[in-house]
Amino acid sequence: MKFQFQSTQFPGLLVIDIPVYSDHRGWLTKIFEATPWKEYIPLDFKESYVSFSRPRVFRGLHFQNPPQGKLIVPIEGEFVDFAIDLRKNSPTFGKVHGIKLTRGRAIYVPRGMAHGMLALTEVLYVAYQTEEYIPGGEGGVNWKSVESFVRDYIDELPIISDKDANLPPLSEVLQSSAFDIGMYPY
Repeated sequence: MKFQFQSTQFPGLLVIDIPVYSDHRGWLTKIFEATPWKEYIPLDFKESYVSFSRPRVFRGLHFQNPPQGKLIVPIEGEFVDFAIDLRKNSPTFGKVHGIKLTRGRAIYVPRGMAHGMLALTEVLYVAYQTEEYIPGGEGGVNWKSVESFVRDYIDELPIISDKDANLPPLSEVLQSSAFDIGMYPY
């Protein structure tokens, strides 16, 4: 199985094509392999999660302090993945990256970026690998900061948690919570 890593205009944010092998029984994919990945991303994953979402669910936009990287891998369904660069020294500081993802295409979100996603299908399962979660270190950006992008995909309001609905706007986060970290390593 050969992975293909594609750079984006956002330093360290990678789109990864993951081979999927299908036959009459179903499908098989390897979502991570340390050896080929180590030249592209740090291998500091400590935790794995799987989320299930229904249509129009928006999760995020979350970040962690200290910053952590995330590998986001679609298992079933389709969603729009959003990342906002909160790294003060980045040429894409304050900018939003959005990409539609399905099985066979993953994304690595580097340290210092907020991350969120919008479910587009009836069933959405997504696997995450992250660095260590630090209780009390969570932060976030209100979804309305990317509302214009969200409206490209759904006409109705997204379904969000109360916690996410009360996150501060991007302008406030950029002033108070932006990361003064180096661009490397990611």
